[in-house]
Amino acid sequence: MRKLSLFVLILFLGLIPVSAKAQTDNYFSSVNVQIWPDYDQPSVLVIYHYVLADDIPLPASLELMVPLHASINAVATSSGTGGLLTADYERKVSGEWTVLAMTTDSRNIQVEYYDNYQLDGQTRQYEYLWPGNYPVDMLAITLQQPVNVTSIKLDPPLVDSTIAQDGLTYYSGQIGAFEANQSYSLLIEYQKSDNTLSASQQSVQPSAPLDGSVEGNFNLTDNLPLILGILGGVLVVGGVVIALYYRNKESSPSTSRKRKRSNTSNGAIGDAYCPQCGKRSQPGDVFCRTCGSRLRRSG
Repeated sequence: MRKLSLFVLILFLGLIPVSAKAQTDNYFSSVNVQIWPDYDQPSVLVIYHYVLADDIPLPASLELMVPLHASINAVATSSGTGGLLTADYERKVSGEWTVLAMTTDSRNIQVEYYDNYQLDGQTRQYEYLWPGNYPVDMLAITLQQPVNVTSIKLDPPLVDSTIAQDGLTYYSGQIGAFEANQSYSLLIEYQKSDNTLSASQQSVQPSAPLDGSVEGNFNLTDNLPLILGILGGVLVVGGVVIALYYRNKESSPSTSRKRKRSNTSNGAIGDAYCPQCGKRSQPGDVFCRTCGSRLRRSG
């Protein structure tokens, strides 16, 4: 009986590390892979969006694998507000793969790298490989077709095809769940006669609708009182300047002399009335022709 109890105890203790290890193994609830050949470089841009499963404790240590000769463009984690923060990582080599060792406090991780395709005349070929070092509940792949492609072949096919708002064609597929050490490959082959990159054909779009709150944008309605105030000030200053101009012109010596000569001339030839009898005199009279009183004339 003691031997049986000891055997059961040993078996139970032997199962504890296995159970604990199974609970702490990392796995992803989803991995979305975007493959963009000839996008902004004459190579293949691969973008990974990893989502750690909810039951994985954080921080989590990960070893993400990319092709050996790939050029790393970005390794980042979610900031929690929709943005991305650059993540620290250690780069190691393991066989035909480069391992990016990192510790993350976020369940959302993004990795971007450029990889080379094979070029044979107008034919370009690239094979994507899922390394399979972690289990994943759902692996999804989206391929962006380069511009000016005359034909394209995918093996295995991605069944969904759509033309997006950027005018490019996208092929996508839900590949499914994968266990650890279960790999997947996608062979991409397309015909392209020129070296035009897809990014060069994209029009620039604002990151958000332009309104009065966007820096550098001028809103006429909101600034109408300011505009009217400035315009009124300009009119007042203009009126003062014009008034001063004509006032100075009227008071100038030449203008005074002209006015004086005009008044003197008018007085010499104008009619006068007798201060005594009120009789109207004739031009040139010195005395009133009715009562003989001396006439008064201006000037």
